[in-house]
Amino acid sequence: MANRRVMTMNTKEASILDLFKMNGENGNNCANINFIVSNTDADDLDIVGHPVIVSSVICAMCVRGEAILRINFETYSLSQGAFIILAPGSMFLCEEGNYSEDFMMYYISFSPDYVKDISFGHAHMIYDIKNIPYIRMDDQEYESILGIYNYLNLRYQDFGHPYRKEVLQHSLLAAIYDFSVIYDKYTLLISESGKDSYLTKFSDLLFRHYKRHRKTSFYADNLNITPKYLSKIIKEKTGNSVQNWIFQLILFETKSLLRSTNMNITEIAEYFNYPDATSFGKFFKKHEKVTPIEYRNMKN
Repeated sequence: MANRRVMTMNTKEASILDLFKMNGENGNNCANINFIVSNTDADDLDIVGHPVIVSSVICAMCVRGEAILRINFETYSLSQGAFIILAPGSMFLCEEGNYSEDFMMYYISFSPDYVKDISFGHAHMIYDIKNIPYIRMDDQEYESILGIYNYLNLRYQDFGHPYRKEVLQHSLLAAIYDFSVIYDKYTLLISESGKDSYLTKFSDLLFRHYKRHRKTSFYADNLNITPKYLSKIIKEKTGNSVQNWIFQLILFETKSLLRSTNMNITEIAEYFNYPDATSFGKFFKKHEKVTPIEYRNMKN
């Protein structure tokens, strides 16, 4: 993270953090296995100062320094022992100045497809992490996860192993089970209380459909409840309205697209199912106090 470069991206997926592609471009030969073991000092990532959407599962542990990170609109303070785990589609933001010069995280990342063909009986964790992306470990747990990371890194660096992919898959599976023992201890009560709740179901619907559907009635219909009741639940549970959640997601990703792509406003409007660039521009200015073009120029 200390050495950052601005990447030029020209597609609609440019706001996505594609670690596999980036590491492949750096010559690490990882694109064919969709699994990475690395750290923020070693990688040249453009992840500061703008919203980022992740395309894979990312598990990261702070090993030194401090930072403030927003994950899906919640703010977390990171220091040694902090662990974040992001599901595909999660969004995070680290502003300039919100991390110390010595801040570093060890991380692993893998695609959902990477573990689909091996037995994974603890699959519920993949769903839990959408709602519980952060835990803080004690010293013993930190040392345990550090040992797991070092072992995975050792296997990952063994490029000459004839069964490298298979060894990594099963090493990752064992690591997931070991980590789950720690993760479940911190999240069991939260997970059980939110299981099958309207809030959890709404969250899943929201992240799948916010680009195309902006009406509260769409989400309420899918949950078989009235829009008024859904609005009441979400406001009570999160402090924000359904509409505010939808708009914040659109604004969050729009800022990333404006900064990281050459998409014009018409293309971005179509991307979010707005009828034209004018209506989308009015929406953006209403919430951000500047036009999309002004925001892009300001960031550039």
